[in-house]
Amino acid sequence: MKDNYQSFLASIALHQILPLMPLFIEFTYLGHVTDKSLTMTSAIYAFSIGVSSRSPATLGLCILIGILMSASYGAIEKYPKEGYPQFYNFLSFWLILVVFLIHLIERFRRHINENEDFLLIKKNK
Repeated sequence: MKDNYQSFLASIALHQILPLMPLFIEFTYLGHVTDKSLTMTSAIYAFSIGVSSRSPATLGLCILIGILMSASYGAIEKYPKEGYPQFYNFLSFWLILVVFLIHLIERFRRHINENEDFLLIKKNK
């Protein structure tokens, strides 16, 4: 496999999939993902992906998503007995997906089109 494809796949695995591992593990053990976990993950995921981006627009969007989902997490904590609208769980899921896809496109451009090495992969020379 070409080095640029290895860099792309490694970046996707380590930057985008590994941070979502707690959700997969929670789903495996419980059969579902809790409101708190999904909302907190969407906030942290947006912040972490935003700061690893080279695009100021992506950074700005991810900061806004992170703030929105942090506020949503605060609402879950403050009003747990009132119930939490399912819309926010839906929103958390879709925002994770949007951030994932935006960064996937950026990583494709960086590693496939521009042949940028992923930091953890050293070329044999």
